Formats: sequence, structure tokens, C-alpha cells
Amino acid sequence: MGINLWGICFFFGGMILASVPALIIYTVEINKIIKKIRKRGRKNVKNIILKG
Repeated sequence: MGINLWGICFFFGGMILASVPALIIYTVEINKIIKKIRKRGRKNVKNIILKG
């Protein structure tokens, strides 16, 4: 049982650590999109979202 618990803890810890840089990159990309929307105005919001 002890080995299984350590394995589970290690697995979830690794998942969390792996997701942190992805979250940082994601927030940066979202901020870029928000800045584009503010610059171009409300009319082109749909086009920006569709293009990604």
C-alpha cells in the first residue's frame, strides 16, 4: 500500500508540475488576444477568436 500511495502522489505531483508552464503560456496568449481585441475594437472580436 505504501508504494502505491507514493506512486499516486508522484503521479499527481508530476501532473501539477507539468501543467504549471502550460497555464503560464496560456495566460500570456489570452492576454495577447485581449490586447488585440482592445486595439481593433469590438467589431473584429469574432474574427480574432476564429483565427486563434
